[in-house]
Amino acid sequence: MVETEPQASSVDPTVGKEAAQRAGAAGGLAPADELALLRAAVEASPEAVLFVHRATLRVAAANPAACQMLGYTPDELQVAELPTIVPDAPGLLIPARGGASGASAQGRETDAVARASLRHRGGAVVPAECRVRAVAAPSGEYLVLVARPAPEGRGARAEEGAARPGASVAAGRAPADSPAAGAERGSPEGRDAVTGLPDRRQFEGRLVVALRKARCRGDYRFAVLFIDLDGFKAVNDAWGHLHGDRVLQAIGARLAGCIRPEDMVARFGGDEFTVLLDHLRGPSDAIRVAERIQSQMATPLEVEGRRSAITASIGIALSWHGYRDPDAMLQDADRAMYRAKAEGKARYFVWAPGGKG
Repeated sequence: MVETEPQASSVDPTVGKEAAQRAGAAGGLAPADELALLRAAVEASPEAVLFVHRATLRVAAANPAACQMLGYTPDELQVAELPTIVPDAPGLLIPARGGASGASAQGRETDAVARASLRHRGGAVVPAECRVRAVAAPSGEYLVLVARPAPEGRGARAEEGAARPGASVAAGRAPADSPAAGAERGSPEGRDAVTGLPDRRQFEGRLVVALRKARCRGDYRFAVLFIDLDGFKAVNDAWGHLHGDRVLQAIGARLAGCIRPEDMVARFGGDEFTVLLDHLRGPSDAIRVAERIQSQMATPLEVEGRRSAITASIGIALSWHGYRDPDAMLQDADRAMYRAKAEGKARYFVWAPGGKG
């Protein structure tokens, strides 16, 4: 290594040292010391702390409390995506959606603690209280999520409603005259009184996140399935809404068993369900899930000693058709579902631009 002669300077080299000493005497911290202390505080915090790339929603770093709460190693968390471990992420991110630029570069934070359901690596649901802040860093924008276990008694329905470990089922609206309808609309956790799982708003929020990710990453593909139950109205009319709710619970469990942990199935309202299939390679991946669902639904349900024959008509919309608006994608999936019904029910239809399958 070649060393150069020090250049003459008109600044006394002792000035900086003396300034640092004065700062220390006054109780201030040098930037490096402040950074080290902040890092130590995050590492020692009993609350889970996740640092997430805003553009990709991929976890960049996490503290030991986060690893312990979620059951991951640090290396596993650093390749995870936020919606996989925080199914409620879309709802949590809405307050921080404004970004962290300009005057809010040091952080934009939710005004209150929000309740959410985190997903443990083993599939269990972990009720938690969370705060989210958007922060601008030299390398880009990040989301800082801080979570702690919910106090006893809060979020219990999330655990009761889990159809199976690792599957997220969203619940939407019950029939208007169902006794559960009012409870569904008023659920503070955004969960349905019938199924106890994330609701229509959660699904729509997850779809917003998926569309944003698709715009940022050209290789990311997903699909939306819109499902209508053939024959459910007859069951509801014959046996009443209470029995109908039990049937919906059983159907939700069947649908949840057809998807992967990173996917989401939602009761969109009444006898309609929606599914978001994440990280697909092509249309055949979505078609295989639709066929799996129809195979499961082909077996009659036995609920409370009563046998019900209910099938599913499924519409499929694919993200690589260039959707930017979540409503447009849902509308096309809904249109495809009606095409499937028109062709004889108990089948699927893949929507393509121009309405051709």
